[in-house]
Amino acid sequence: MEPQQKMSVPNLNLDNFTLSISVPEDCPFVLTSPRSLQACDIVGVQPIDLLPSSLSDYCAAFPDLPRAEVLSIFREEETEREEQLARCQEVRRNMMRNQEESAGNITETSKDSL
Repeated sequence: MEPQQKMSVPNLNLDNFTLSISVPEDCPFVLTSPRSLQACDIVGVQPIDLLPSSLSDYCAAFPDLPRAEVLSIFREEETEREEQLARCQEVRRNMMRNQEESAGNITETSKDSL
């Protein structure tokens, strides 16, 4: 019996999680970055809801609707998803900026106390 290989968890954040080259096919996670997960929580979005869908997914979900109507629903949903993703990315960038500023202030305070 072969020992199970431990799967390394990729660093999946709001900037790279939709790139197929960054995410192994068998990866059980949508995001692994704590800041990205926190940003989604702040915005009130589940990470899985930020994954893009394809038009064929919508066609399969709405087989009885005319293609034009399915296309309209798809575009509306994808626009909403892209807006949510942009909000989450902005929150994450602000968190990173605030963290960097805080680290800079701590460094300056430490220098001042010498």
